[in-house]
Amino acid sequence: MVLEKKLCDLSAHAATTILKKVKFVKDIFQDIHDQHGKILLVGGAVRDIVLQKSFDHIQDFDFEIYNLSLAKLTTILKKYGNVDMVGKSFGVLRLHGIDVDWSLQIGRASCRERV
Repeated sequence: MVLEKKLCDLSAHAATTILKKVKFVKDIFQDIHDQHGKILLVGGAVRDIVLQKSFDHIQDFDFEIYNLSLAKLTTILKKYGNVDMVGKSFGVLRLHGIDVDWSLQIGRASCRERV
């Protein structure tokens, strides 16, 4: 439980870093939340957080989105620019101009819902 709390705290700190780099991601997070979606930070950024690398050096962010359809997530992201499906068979979307992947997952999010 202590490790999970630490990872949750680090994930929240990473989210703050992302928001500083790309201001409108906060609006995307809010839109996802307003549609009852849950957001988890996953992938290489999590590895870098666990290795306690500087957040300023994390460039690639991956989020898993729960409780939304592909159509709903696409609609949200299109408000912020052109959207490409880079993983059609498993629902990965990329918004032009930022190095963030948004993937759909089935199930419930855990502590990282706080992002």
